[in-house]
Amino acid sequence: MTRDAGRFLTNWRAQAVEGLRCPWCHAALVVSSQGVECTQGHEVPVERGVVRLLGERRQEVQEYFDGVAKNRSLDGLMITSDGVLEDLPHSLARHPEWALRAAELEWLRNLLEREFSAEGTRLSILELGAWNGWLSHNLAEMGHRVTAVDESTHPQDGLEAESRYVASWLPVQALTTELHLVEGPYDVVVMNHCVPFDVDPVDFVMRAREKVASGGLIVLLGLSFYARPRAKAARVERDRSGRRAQGLVEIRHFKGLLDLEDYDRLGQLGIRFERAPSLRRRLGNALALVLPWRPRIVNGWQRIR
Repeated sequence: MTRDAGRFLTNWRAQAVEGLRCPWCHAALVVSSQGVECTQGHEVPVERGVVRLLGERRQEVQEYFDGVAKNRSLDGLMITSDGVLEDLPHSLARHPEWALRAAELEWLRNLLEREFSAEGTRLSILELGAWNGWLSHNLAEMGHRVTAVDESTHPQDGLEAESRYVASWLPVQALTTELHLVEGPYDVVVMNHCVPFDVDPVDFVMRAREKVASGGLIVLLGLSFYARPRAKAARVERDRSGRRAQGLVEIRHFKGLLDLEDYDRLGQLGIRFERAPSLRRRLGNALALVLPWRPRIVNGWQRIR
C-alpha cells in the first residue's frame, strides 16, 4: 500500500473514494490495505494525494495542462505563496476576479445556511471545476465533506495544492464533464465557473443534477450570459487557435460561453438566478443592459425534489 493510498483508509475519504468509478471499466472502486482498485481488479493510481481517474488519457491531459500552467506562470497568474493560497479568496480580494469569487463564496455560504438550516449540518459536496481547491478548502473549513474534481493536478495551480491547505478535502483528477465516473448522490453539487465547458452547457447541468440527492441542491457559480455573444465567441476561437499554435491539443470540445438561449433553457429546468452581493457585479450587470456584448453574471441554484 502506498502512503498516498493509505491516507484514505483512516477517515471519511475512504467512503468518498468508493463513490467513484473506474476510468477503464466503470466498475465501483474499493479501498483496501493494498490501495485503491475497482471490483474488476484495475488499480487506480493515488499519487501526491490525488485520485487519478483519467485512465488511458492521463498523459494527453497532463501535457495539455502543463502547457496551460506554463502560460499562466508567464502571465503572472500563478499563486506561489502558501499564505496567499490558504486565505483565498480574501487574500487577493483587491483583484477584480478574486473580489467576485469572494462575493460568490459569501453568497454560497448564505445559501447553504438558509437551505440547510439545521445548525452544524455536515454536507457531502461535489465540486466540479475545483481548480486549485480554494472553494473546496473554504467548504471544508465550514465542516463539509468535499470531493473536488478537476483536470489539472499542478502543485500550485491544480489539485495537488490540497496538501498546502489546512482543511482536508478529496482531490479527484477527471474530466469534469465525464460524470459517469462519479456515482453520488451528494447533498450539494457545485459547478464552479465550469458550465460553459461542454458542447451543450445545459445538458452538462442536467447530467450534474442527476448526482444530487433528493432534497439536495445544485449550485451554478459565475454564469456569464451574453445577449450578443459574437465577440465572446470570437475570443474563444482566438484562444483555441493560440493553444493550437503552441502545440496544445484540446482535451475536449466545448462551447465556451453562455447565451440567452442557455438562460432560457436553464430557467425552464427550474434554475433560479441570483446576483452575488457585489457592488462591482451590480454595476457590471447594469452596464450589460446598454452594452449587450458584455456579459450579465449571476449564480444559479435549484433544490432537487
